[in-house]
Amino acid sequence: MMQRRMVRRDDESDWPEPPGEPEPEPEPPPSTEPDPARQAALEEAAQSWLSAVDNWQLGNEEFNKRRYASAVSAYTARQKFALNYFLNTTMI
Repeated sequence: MMQRRMVRRDDESDWPEPPGEPEPEPEPPPSTEPDPARQAALEEAAQSWLSAVDNWQLGNEEFNKRRYASAVSAYTARQKFALNYFLNTTMI
């Protein structure tokens, strides 16, 4: 059994102060629903990355077949898709 500590009272100043205003309610946690704009940017970034990889592989295949103009075209497209990927990921 717990014993309560006795508060000694010499005069009125020994009593603890009554509690002040109650603490405000904490803010609710942020929503777990994805932001539609962020979701669209993620999807576009992912699609750009996949297209960059596809064009890189196509460029390598064309280079091995000695189709240099097609290889350059594929590598140029890959650069554009890679740039688009990094532009979209910085906006997320």
